[in-house]
Amino acid sequence: REMMPYYDISLLAMREGEISAEIPEGIRRITPNDFMKITELSRGELHGISLGARLFRYLGAIWSKIFGKRLPFRLISGKHGTFDAVISFCQPSGAKSFCNLANESALWGAKSTKKVTFLHADFTKYGGNDAYNRSLYRKFDAVCAVSDAVGEQLLSVMPDLKNNIFTIRNFLDTADILQKSEAVISPLSGEIKILTVCRLEAEKGLFRCIPMMKACEKQ
Repeated sequence: REMMPYYDISLLAMREGEISAEIPEGIRRITPNDFMKITELSRGELHGISLGARLFRYLGAIWSKIFGKRLPFRLISGKHGTFDAVISFCQPSGAKSFCNLANESALWGAKSTKKVTFLHADFTKYGGNDAYNRSLYRKFDAVCAVSDAVGEQLLSVMPDLKNNIFTIRNFLDTADILQKSEAVISPLSGEIKILTVCRLEAEKGLFRCIPMMKACEKQ
């Protein structure tokens, strides 16, 4: 929303889901074809997808498990036009995982002066540190890390990207967060409430909460 007064923005979302209603008017939506959609759908969600795309998903997944996803993703990255800059807001999944087409689509699916991508987690630990993804990141003009620590971990693996990594904090609608934080989420009114919402993954640091809660209870 803050960028809209200054730029003409086009958005390609392989799967919009619940956020569709939150996309502001004035943003041009690029509709993905079935071959692009299948990279974000489970087998149980393929109803309504063309037979050719469904077959490609099964064959592409098998191919990716054996040889990696470079070839099938290159084939379905699409052609979306010419832009001043193309930004992928997703970090790539593992080389043999048939999902997350965002970076390939940014690199090969559009022409632009600048290509930019994001990194949201510790590159050395989240499962994407492989030769294929290192090659992907080196193809971008800039890599936006969501924290200094995230950027430093990427540099520990690829020091040659020193001049291409920038820290961009996560985009948060702080006004909406503050408003919703006032809502009563439990009958324990008057007491301090702590809420965390995240994936059940090690990098989220949930295990650190156990001794922290114990220490708070003692105090």
